[in-house]
Amino acid sequence: VVTWVFSGLALLGSVLFAIAGSVARDDVVAELEQDEAFGDLGIEAPSFVDGMVAFGIVAAVLSAVAIVVAVLAFSGSQIGRILLVVLAGVASAIALVGSLAVIPFLWVIAGVSTIVLLFTGGASEWYAERSA
Repeated sequence: VVTWVFSGLALLGSVLFAIAGSVARDDVVAELEQDEAFGDLGIEAPSFVDGMVAFGIVAAVLSAVAIVVAVLAFSGSQIGRILLVVLAGVASAIALVGSLAVIPFLWVIAGVSTIVLLFTGGASEWYAERSA
């Protein structure tokens, strides 16, 4: 359920991010080119915006995959359980890199709690009953 909530939010946000970056690409590029601080980075604004749109698309796909894998895990699939642990670990690592802000840190907490919940309490027994 934690994965469904956070992956749903990430899917929505990343789709909106990719659409906004695509639709307003020229405006964003123009703003970045006028920003002196961005100019000091030595990155070409069009390439940067294209990369951010690509990131949004990749994040949307990974979020959708996480939702499907969470459904598998919820139905008792051991493969779904392991894949969900891997995806939660990857999501946590990515969010940890960006955790200088509050919002990405919430994804670190969500990812770690997903991993913990999949292996604590009665989770192992629950999966064992469904595998038998």
